[in-house]
Parts: sequence; C-alpha cells; structure tokens
Amino acid sequence: MAKRIFIFRHAKSDWGDPSASDHDRVLSPRGERDAYRMGQYFHANGLRWDAALISSSRRTMQSYELLERGLEQMTVDPNISGALYLASAERVLQLIHAQDERANSLLLIGHNPGFHELALLLLEDVREGRDYAGKFPTAALAVIDCDVEGWADVQPGCGRLVQYTKPKALA
Repeated sequence: MAKRIFIFRHAKSDWGDPSASDHDRVLSPRGERDAYRMGQYFHANGLRWDAALISSSRRTMQSYELLERGLEQMTVDPNISGALYLASAERVLQLIHAQDERANSLLLIGHNPGFHELALLLLEDVREGRDYAGKFPTAALAVIDCDVEGWADVQPGCGRLVQYTKPKALA
C-alpha cells in the first residue's frame, strides 16, 4: 500500500499591510484566484486527500479554504499545526511520521524553503523534480507517492513524482 503526499505551497500573500506580522499575512487577490484555480485542478484530476496538515499561518488556512471551494466539496477537517509554520524539510518529515495510519493520502500546506526542500528530498530520482529544482512557487503542487506501509516509513528518496503543477500552467 502506497502513501500519497500532496505538497502544496500556500498561495501568494499580500504584503500591503506593513504592520501585519508574517504569520498573520493574508492572501493577495492573485493568491486567492490561484488557490481556487488549484482547487479546480484537484477536482478536474480526481485528486482527494484523506488527511490535511496545515501551517497555522493565516495565508495557509485561506489557501486550504479556497482549495476546498474550487474542489466543490468539503474534504476533511484539517489539522492546523504551529509546528508546520516555516518548518524545515526534516521537521515536516517528522510531522508526516506522526500521521494516522488510517489515512493513505495527506495534504500538506506550508511554506518555503522547507516545502521546496521536502519536495526534492522525498524523490527517489531527483531528476523527476527538474521542473521545480530551482524554484517551488506559490500555489505549486507536487504529488508524490511513496511505496511504504506506514507514514513512519516515509524517508528521503522513497517517493515517485506523480504530478507537478502550478497556477501559471493552468492559465
């Protein structure tokens, strides 16, 4: 049984309010459109997740809400985690290890550089990540399958890239 990991970087945030902390920044209008469009991409491609782990930042939670809206259905109640906020790839991997084994697919929504590094770290053949080797833009999605029994077995190099897309590719 494989485990599927959806690595989704939050959509573009708004830098218009200089008094807002990084954690409290909201999505820009473009970010809102992109997150919704990516939800439509999930819908059109039959992509669903069994569990969701989302950074506690405002822009990641908004990204999740708009993904669901574009998907045209409610999915699961997400686990909002402060530990995912600006987490390193290694820290995200620890959080993956702690997931409920009843879930076979996990949506992660968080931040760079940790998500970019994680998307490369998990690949068995790093050449698969050539499309995002230099950059993992906002609202980008990497879908990686790991042929493992449990979440604790997810390790560097265990994964195969199933899909990679970004909002620009959908325009």
